[in-house]
Amino acid sequence: MPISATGNRARQRGISLIEILTVVIIIGLVGGMVVLTMPGEQSEARREAYRFAAHVRAASDLALTSGEATGLTAEAGTYNFAVYRAGRWQALPMPGMTGARHALGDAVSLELTPEGEPQNETAGGERGFVLEPLDAEQRPPMPPIMFSPVGETTAFTARFSGEDRSWNVVVGDNGGVRVEPTDD
Repeated sequence: MPISATGNRARQRGISLIEILTVVIIIGLVGGMVVLTMPGEQSEARREAYRFAAHVRAASDLALTSGEATGLTAEAGTYNFAVYRAGRWQALPMPGMTGARHALGDAVSLELTPEGEPQNETAGGERGFVLEPLDAEQRPPMPPIMFSPVGETTAFTARFSGEDRSWNVVVGDNGGVRVEPTDD
């Protein structure tokens, strides 16, 4: 038993700093778990726009790393990616997509607007690539959006419209991708 300077036994009163810090940390952890389990207020259109932007980056990176052209098509609430192999376009499933075609939710619409012509025989510079089979009569349809193996991309804007707001995914001809809300 500790004895004070006056010779009396010291009595502990109150709580220590360690006890206070422990309680504060526990409250912080519980509060963090509550915030993380609350449903987000992100609209479905925003989620789809960011998912699409990630898929576009992946398709562009794949074209650069594999040396194979990749493409994008969109129609009637769906979009899909393709890769040009063995003289034809083949479906390219992306991470997080079930199958090669991604269907948007009922509350989201997609409008894809290319800002230039798809790359055809070359992708700029001196390094060209051929996107068509040797037999011109059996050419596959070329996607309207192209990601070339030398880094060029068909510039385009994809507009995801939802119930509350619309989001644009803007892709430049250098492959840069950004997501931004619209002004309406």
